[in-house]
Amino acid sequence: MRRKPSNKDTLLLIIARKDVVIVSFLSNWRQIVKSHNLAKNDGLLCCAFLHFKNAKHNLMRTITLLLLFSGLQSLQATALGKHKFYSLSDTLPTIICPPNATVNTNAFSCTANHVYNVVASDDLPGWTLVQTAGLPSGSDFPIGITVNEFLVTDVDSNAATCSFTVTVKDLTPPVAVCKQALTVSISASDDLNDCYLTNGSDQFASVLWWDAELFDNGSFDQCNDVMLTIRRLPPYSNFVQTLNPVRGMPPCNSVFPSFPSEYERAISEQNSIKFYCGEVGSTQTVSLRIYQLNDDGTVAYDPIIGLIYNECFVDVTVTDNVKPVCSPPDEVNVSCENFDPSLMSYGTPAMLDNCCIDTISMSANYDLFDTLCSRGTITRIFTAFDCSGNSSSCSQRVMVNYAQSYFIKFPDDTLVTTCNSTGVYGRPEFFGEDCELLNVSYEDEIFGVFWPDACLRIERTWTVINCAYNPISPLPCTKPDPPLYHA
Repeated sequence: MRRKPSNKDTLLLIIARKDVVIVSFLSNWRQIVKSHNLAKNDGLLCCAFLHFKNAKHNLMRTITLLLLFSGLQSLQATALGKHKFYSLSDTLPTIICPPNATVNTNAFSCTANHVYNVVASDDLPGWTLVQTAGLPSGSDFPIGITVNEFLVTDVDSNAATCSFTVTVKDLTPPVAVCKQALTVSISASDDLNDCYLTNGSDQFASVLWWDAELFDNGSFDQCNDVMLTIRRLPPYSNFVQTLNPVRGMPPCNSVFPSFPSEYERAISEQNSIKFYCGEVGSTQTVSLRIYQLNDDGTVAYDPIIGLIYNECFVDVTVTDNVKPVCSPPDEVNVSCENFDPSLMSYGTPAMLDNCCIDTISMSANYDLFDTLCSRGTITRIFTAFDCSGNSSSCSQRVMVNYAQSYFIKFPDDTLVTTCNSTGVYGRPEFFGEDCELLNVSYEDEIFGVFWPDACLRIERTWTVINCAYNPISPLPCTKPDPPLYHA
C-alpha cells in the first residue's frame, strides 16, 4: 500500500538536469500540494510545478527524491515531457512460487528432471528476481527434498520471498537376484533355548540357522541401500505344523504362551531362517525379500504402493552330513575261566547323533585271539548308522588271560594176572583245570619175556598236550605210585 507522509516529515527535494537544478526544502508535505498544485491519484503525487527548458523530447527521466522521515526512504520522480511525477512508495513487490512438487526418479537414474516457473512483478520497473536456494528449473533433482527459495527486490529495495519443495522419490523396487538352488546341512548342535526337543534315545533335535545373505546372488538397488529377509513359503510341511504353537523357549510344557512360539519362529520373516532335523530329506521353498532403505535406515514406504521391495525364490534341500558319535564301553580284562564267548556281558556303546540313530552293528576281530585255547585279545567293533546313512565306528578290547593252576595224576603201574585185551590200564587224572584244553595220548613199548613170572611187559608213555601251556610256569604233575618194577 502507498502511504502519505505525515506533517512531521521533512522533505528535501533535489532535481538535477544539465539545464536546470532546483533545490527545495519543505517541512510539510501539505505545502507541496498547496504551493505546486499537487494532486493525489492512485497513490501517486503528481504536479506540474516544474517546467523543463528546451524540452524537445518526451523522454522518461528519473531523478532521486530523498525523503527524510523518522528513517530514510526513497521517492522516485519521473519526468515525461514537461510534466513531473513523484512516486512515494514502501509497497512490497509480488512473487508467486509453484506448489510443492513430488516426482519420481527417471528410469535407470537416481535423479528426476523437473521444470517449474516462478512469477514476480512490481508497480514500477527495475525489479530483480534471484534464486537464493535450491536448483534452477530444468535441473536433475536428487532423491529427497530440495528447498527452492527466491527473492524479488524493487527499485526502492523493498523485497519479497517465496519458497517451495521438490521431493524426489525412488519408487523403483530393488533388483532381486537369488541363488538357483541350495543344499544345507543340519549342524551338530542343539539349541537348548528352543522348544524343538529330543526324545533322549534315538531322536535328536539339532537345528541350523542360515542367514538371508547366504541365499542372495547379487541383489541391489540403483539408488539406495537394501535390507534382506528370508521366510518359508506356505503351505507349510506337516513337520512344521507339528512344532510347538504355544512356547518357543523353556519350559516348553508350560501353558503360558511365549513369543515367538516355535511354530511362529519357523514361519516368520526374519534376517535368518531356522531348519530342523525333521526336515532332513525334504526340499523347502523360501522367499528372499530385498527391501529398499531410506537414508536413515528405515524401510522405504509409499502411501500408495506401501513398502518398496522385490523378492525371489530358492528351493532349499535339507540334508544331514554329520556322522554319529560312537563311545565304546571300557576295555575288559577277564580270566579264561570267566570268559563269556558271546561277548554280550562286556557292555554296549553309547551312540549320539545330531538328528537320529538308525541302526547299530557289532562285529568281532579274533586275529589276536586263540580260539582253541580261549586266550588272547578280541576286538569288538561297533558301527552306528544315522537316518541319513552317515556312519562312524568305535572299538573295545576284551583281553582273556590264562593262569596255569591245574594238576595231573598219571596212572599207577599195574600188574595184570589174566588176559586183558582192552589195553585200558587207567588214564591220567586232572585236578583244578578250568579253561584248559587238554589232549591226552599214549604210546606203548612192548618187551618180551625176561622175568620168570611175566609173559609180557608193556611200558606206556603218556603225552598230555595243554594248548594253554605256559613254559614260564611249568605244569605240576604227580608221579605214579608205586613205581613200576615189573609188568
